[in-house]
Amino acid sequence: RSADRNWREVIRELPALMKHQHSICDTHRADFCDLLDLAKDSTVLDLGAGMGAVSQGLSTRYSHVYSVEPVEARLKFLRVRFAQEGCTGISLIRAGIDSLPFQENMFDLIVLCGVLEWLPYARKQDNPRDAQLYYLNLLKKLLKPGGVIYVGIENRYTYDLLIGATDPHIDVRGVTVMPRWMADIVCRRRLGDRYRPYLYSSRGYEKLL
Repeated sequence: RSADRNWREVIRELPALMKHQHSICDTHRADFCDLLDLAKDSTVLDLGAGMGAVSQGLSTRYSHVYSVEPVEARLKFLRVRFAQEGCTGISLIRAGIDSLPFQENMFDLIVLCGVLEWLPYARKQDNPRDAQLYYLNLLKKLLKPGGVIYVGIENRYTYDLLIGATDPHIDVRGVTVMPRWMADIVCRRRLGDRYRPYLYSSRGYEKLL
């Protein structure tokens, strides 16, 4: 039982997690906050908290962090991790993006770290870009005036992707840099579904936002 042992030891013993050990453990993933002019008493939403590194880092900077994760097994891990690390001011909530239990104008900061690219799977009836825009507009309503949405995500034209690396989300080679229609054809043949986890160039993110 992970609750009886240090959570870092458990991570090191699980092969599926060990290769992601750095990102799971590294609370410096929240260092982007150094670029923001937000007060200590700010209220923050970490959406899709995963294994908790970002939420833990946020909790050292802000008084109240809502750490939202839809997967119950991850929530159990987060309870152990935050208790062992002595984290305070974190509220753990199990919810998907379509059932967020929050009021409008509630947050000073909303964090989407490794989340934006997955949003099209929650709204398959839409074009992936339209689905991302739908949820960004939904989250914008939760921000206080002057609030910030932070997006952590890959650039579709990084060097490794340009030379043929597989898409980091669906493990299909080359689709990130293809025209969308071509990526759709490849993914329908390989996966039986269109290409959904849209990434963009830096200019593309500017247009999206």
